[in-house]
This record gives sequence, structure tokens and C-alpha cells, in this order.
Amino acid sequence: MPRKVVLLGALLLGALVPTAAASAQERPDFVTLLAPPAITGWSEGGTSGIAGLDLYGNLDDPGHYIARTRFAPGRGLGPHHHARTTTITVLQGRLHLGIGTRVDSSAARAYPPGSFLVIPAGVPHFEWGEGETVIQLSGIGPLGFTRVTP
Repeated sequence: MPRKVVLLGALLLGALVPTAAASAQERPDFVTLLAPPAITGWSEGGTSGIAGLDLYGNLDDPGHYIARTRFAPGRGLGPHHHARTTTITVLQGRLHLGIGTRVDSSAARAYPPGSFLVIPAGVPHFEWGEGETVIQLSGIGPLGFTRVTP
């Protein structure tokens, strides 16, 4: 008797799986793809040589966001902190990042492409790019940005 129940369950599951897959394919908003040619719209921020691009959501609004920041060679941000934890993935160039309320290049570490960092909320840090550097940030907004004055 239990064998019949297992067989019946497997048949029902098999019947449901294709239906779920078909309904997912019918939803045009189920998958969002941004291939490199479609990733446009960089905007210059308040700091010369730094541009930003929102890929998903907006880091200033509530909810999930994925954004990119591009640093011109040698350009960066002085000490600041964020209201929420954010993650950073280095995509291009070399990101130099240090923890503290004063810029101290000897205290910064260099992170090559592929590096993944987690910056907890409230931790003061500073950063700059070596060569043209692109990072990807993700988290739950609003991220917040507060400059730190020593």
C-alpha cells in the first residue's frame, strides 16, 4: 500500500513541475538580463572622477539594490560610513580600501578583481581606484552616505 502512495505522489509532482516551469516562462518580468551593451547610463556623482549606475533598485530607496561605482584612476572617496551594511565586488581595476576616520594610504589594502567585501553599517572607511576601477555594491536600501570629519 505505501508503494502505491509514493508512486501516486511522484506522478502528481511530475505533473506539477512542467506547469510551474511553463508559468515562469510566460511571465516577462521573471528574469531581467542586462548584457554589457545594455549597461549604460552612468551618472557623475558629487565627487569628480566618480560615476554611478543603478542596475536594480536604487540604493537611496527602501528595498534591494545592485549598483556600480566607477572610479577614474587615482580618484576616490574620503572617510565616510553607511547606515546599512553593503557588499562590494571588485569587477575591474584595483580597489584600495581602508578603515578609519582619516585617510591613511598605508592602512589601506588593495583588492583585485573578484574580491568580495562586506562593509558593516556605521564602519568609517575610505577608498580609491588604481587604474579605472569598477565595483558593484549590493544590499538593502536605503544605504545612506555620511561623510566623516576627523
